[in-house]
Amino acid sequence: MHQRPMFDEKLVKRFEYNIDVIKYIDGQPSKIFDKLVIHPIEVGNTLEFKNTKDSSCFHIPIDDITEISTPEQVEEIRDKKDVLLEIEFKDSHGDKKSMVINVFDKYIEELLVKTLRPMEQKYWDAVELEYDLDGMTKTTQLYYKTPFLSDGEELLWINSRVEGIANKHIRWLEALTNFRAIYYDFEKHDAGRIPLDLVDDVLVRNQETAGSARVGNFTDIGIRTFPRTGPGSHEVSGAIGDVMFMRDGKPVVTFLQASDPYELADLAKGMINQLFKPLKKGRVWLPMAAVGARENIARTCSYCGNVSAVGAEFCNRCGFALR
Repeated sequence: MHQRPMFDEKLVKRFEYNIDVIKYIDGQPSKIFDKLVIHPIEVGNTLEFKNTKDSSCFHIPIDDITEISTPEQVEEIRDKKDVLLEIEFKDSHGDKKSMVINVFDKYIEELLVKTLRPMEQKYWDAVELEYDLDGMTKTTQLYYKTPFLSDGEELLWINSRVEGIANKHIRWLEALTNFRAIYYDFEKHDAGRIPLDLVDDVLVRNQETAGSARVGNFTDIGIRTFPRTGPGSHEVSGAIGDVMFMRDGKPVVTFLQASDPYELADLAKGMINQLFKPLKKGRVWLPMAAVGARENIARTCSYCGNVSAVGAEFCNRCGFALR
């Protein structure tokens, strides 16, 4: 599956570990690889075994891994900071293979077993989205959980946060397309999202005058789709504000302190009126954001930092799913 990313793939954080190959796929110890690179799901969801002295490498798609275990019989010979992993997987012919590696970081097991390995199946969940294009009803498969553009989907506005100095990586992004509004977290590999055909209204709150720094930018397609000129245009406006995508009177996704918030809200409303209002119908339900389990504690939103009420599943300020 190849989709168009909303982000620069070079900025996605990879995880690198020094390793010893205790048992290669031929059953013998090997010195051919000394580095393991984990490419997360946004850039392929694969394990790359490589040799730092030459260009040799070997890839295992995480989705092809059938089991990850920690052999106990040699536990006593390892350093407490290391972890011994046996990785069982299917090769390109469907045959079962296995490798045993010593990884010089004991936290890799949790990353692989609890985070990356179970992700592939649900990550690419899709729904059929109907929209109107020049009087004709079109249908596309919308991969609503991901920061990837579906067929017919165009990026209109984007804001992202890049962290790090020497090794810069993208932490999160906010984006408006002609099909949805999305906040994507690259650490959780999950998103707060709402398709535009389910948006009841787009509101601006907490407007104030901004400094010279911009918070989010319209793309060339966004500018051509909704051109503005004169005072209040996105080129000269000095306002920032929260842009809230509403459903049943509640914000599902909020872009906090976005530049030119009224222009952004008008662009979203224009897409709704152009693509979805002519159909005069909408789905009864579509997953707008991942719902966390109810707990009898107050939880802090990982997006805006607001502390919500006990038992809340969504932040009562920005609408992001609470964890």
